[in-house]
Order: sequence, then structure tokens, then C-alpha cells
Amino acid sequence: TENPEEAGHYISNSFFLPYEGSKQYRLKVNYHDTIYTATEQFLPTPLIDSVVTTPFDEDKSFQSFDIYFDDPEATQDFYELKLIHNGSEPFDDENNLLSRLTLDDYLDNGHTMVIHFPIYKPKQGDNIVFYLYSISEATFQYLEALYAQTYQASPYSPAPAQIRGNIVNETAPKNFPLGYFRINHYQ
Repeated sequence: TENPEEAGHYISNSFFLPYEGSKQYRLKVNYHDTIYTATEQFLPTPLIDSVVTTPFDEDKSFQSFDIYFDDPEATQDFYELKLIHNGSEPFDDENNLLSRLTLDDYLDNGHTMVIHFPIYKPKQGDNIVFYLYSISEATFQYLEALYAQTYQASPYSPAPAQIRGNIVNETAPKNFPLGYFRINHYQ
């Protein structure tokens, strides 16, 4: 069933995946006799230990929300952090604020990680929610390419190009679909 609050997101009341280790899941869709498949890994997400707020600039128009969590040492990990501010994902062109960011643990593997998330003029009583997702390396690369084309406009930005996700058209491979299948655990 399509989620009435988020177009393009689907909900099943009978579909719940308890975390059972890093397990692969496969999606298969038959749409008008065309078969689409994708595979993704279900990864554990570390708990957010704390969120600390501090002024981000001299005139205090930005507030830095610093999100702390412990990165596991045994694996190379990739994350996406999503911000919901007063019920929606904010994007402010003037202040170049993003509501999502991706990162890896290349420099911080096995240590406490800190993500600094500036929010423009938060007010007392604002509802601010952060979601931390563990994502696969393939998802990380897809999102990095997508965000580079979506949010970074400069003379030195790469030229827009088609970004291929992990969904494969099994019936006609040259007609690849747009999009990405992902499965997440979040904190």
C-alpha cells in the first residue's frame, strides 16, 4: 500500500524484518510482463549516543547539532543521516542547507563518530528528529552521485549524467529503470 504521507513509499502491515545479521534481500517486481530485480544488504545501525547543540556562528543564526555514535571497528561502514525539522526535510538554497548527508568511517573506523549538522534559526519548541541509517557501499556510492548532481552547482561540478541504481530490468537490460532498492535499519 502506498504511504499517503510519502508518495512513492510503500507500506506492508505484514512485512517486518527483525535484524538477523548482515543478510541479503532480493526484490523482484513484475510490472506489465517486465521483470525487475535488485539485491540489497540489511545492515545493523549503531545507536545514537547523544546529540549536543552549540551556536555555529557569531550571530547565532545557525545552531550546530552534533550527533555522536560509536562506529564498529571490525567492518568498513557507510551511513546516511536524515534530518526532519518540524515534520519535513528542510532544504534552504540561500543558506545551502541539506536535510541528508552520507559519510563513511574511512578516517574514524572503530571510534566515536561526530556529525555536525547546522540548522538555520531553530526556535524553542521546534521538533527536530535525526535518523541514522547504516547503508551498503553501493548505496553510499549511488547517493553520493545523486547528491553531487542535485545539490552541488558550481562551474567545477560534474556534468549531469544518468545514475544507475541497483535495479535491473531482466526482460530488457538496456532499458534500465531509475531508482534504487534499499532496505534499512535506523536509529
